[in-house]
Amino acid sequence: MRNQPIERIMTAPAWTIGPESTLEEAARLMARERLHHLPVVEGGRLAGIVSASDLIGRDAPDAGRKRVGDVMRREPVVLSRTSTLQDAAALLASGDHHSLPVVDPEGKVVGIVTSTDLITVLLHQLPTGGAATGTASDM
Repeated sequence: MRNQPIERIMTAPAWTIGPESTLEEAARLMARERLHHLPVVEGGRLAGIVSASDLIGRDAPDAGRKRVGDVMRREPVVLSRTSTLQDAAALLASGDHHSLPVVDPEGKVVGIVTSTDLITVLLHQLPTGGAATGTASDM
């Protein structure tokens, strides 16, 4: 499973937003599509990433004027189409990232992988059966 291509679990196509979009537009898109991360695309290439936590605490009256490009994280860590589940797991397990855009050699966003995607794969690998008998304190 470790060496399976990332394309197996990535969400494609990924929802994206432009850097000139307002924070209000980003928040509406995230809420409507139930997203926590949006790759920011400029000129057809990945320019950054914005997360729901980047929008938290922003002044609501200012959200209609402030631009995504002002708050996005530039040069996000990315995966390529040739990356594996192990590559994604190693990056996501660090705790520094919760989503990883997948890009082609020209920097075009072709998908996105999140911590939730990886956990879902893990859950499918676990044996099924009766209810869990342990508690969190047992772990």
